[in-house]
Amino acid sequence: MKPSPPDWSLLKEMVDVAPLPAVGWWPQTLGWQLLAALLLLGGLALAIQALRRHRFYRYRRQALAQLARLEPRQANFASQLFLLLKHTASRVQPALAPRLDAGLLAELDSLAGQQGQFDSRLGRRWLQSLIDPGCTLSRAQCLQLQGLTQLWLQQHQHPQAPRLLPGGRR
Repeated sequence: MKPSPPDWSLLKEMVDVAPLPAVGWWPQTLGWQLLAALLLLGGLALAIQALRRHRFYRYRRQALAQLARLEPRQANFASQLFLLLKHTASRVQPALAPRLDAGLLAELDSLAGQQGQFDSRLGRRWLQSLIDPGCTLSRAQCLQLQGLTQLWLQQHQHPQAPRLLPGGRR
């Protein structure tokens, strides 16, 4: 048997199948639309809070950048470090601006939740070196103070800091 060609008259009567409409990405029910709107609003609120927090802590980033530029080999390193820390601390608590005593060191420790970091023999020697030109700090002491200052700048808590979440951390 030899195959015969198809009957063209049958093919002429065929009709194409109409394509179905595309399924949309937008949720079809009201509940999903409300959930999407709530998620969008919540995400927007979190983004706004994060932006406010980022702007609020600009002083911290600037102080860390300035600290990175300081060199412990400089002759006035102790005073520059003190001015940087004092300027930042007075931004957090303006009452600290006129202080130059061991109470300032204890207050710095309490703001960062540390115990005995600045309020120690090294901290008191640092304050003494600012007043008495005969009292100098070694390079190791300068490096230790630089590390303490960096830790303080990263960890201190500002009382008016915007919260990321209500009742959450600052």
